[in-house]
Amino acid sequence: MSQIVTVNLPEPVYQRLKERAEHTQRSVEDELVEMAATIIPEEEKLPTELANTVAALQLLDDKTLWQAARTHLSAKLVTRMERLHDQRRNGNLTKMEEKELADLLKEYEKAIVIRSEAMGILMERGYDISKLVTKRKV
Repeated sequence: MSQIVTVNLPEPVYQRLKERAEHTQRSVEDELVEMAATIIPEEEKLPTELANTVAALQLLDDKTLWQAARTHLSAKLVTRMERLHDQRRNGNLTKMEEKELADLLKEYEKAIVIRSEAMGILMERGYDISKLVTKRKV
């Protein structure tokens, strides 16, 4: 069983979707159905705002996706998060620091989800992302 849905898309979104459909030699409708089917399970796992961000990644141009795939938290934030983790292990976190750590962890998780989704889309589009996933020396 299927439902008919009318959606008004902004012109840039429609054009990106049309380009994607042409690239995959499918109809715009087929692309929309696939995108909807792909994001529904993610919405069940992710907070709404992040699920919407992930869904919107499909509509980005390749250059913007490459930027998203290369994003990381700043070294300053990572260092702060590590210090707060150490303090937590030692039982020395204040309530304010607990909230700060929780907020930093959410930002970290968001960055990881966006980065991995962007890489997945780039792979689907035929790009070699191996340089993005090589191990870094610590």
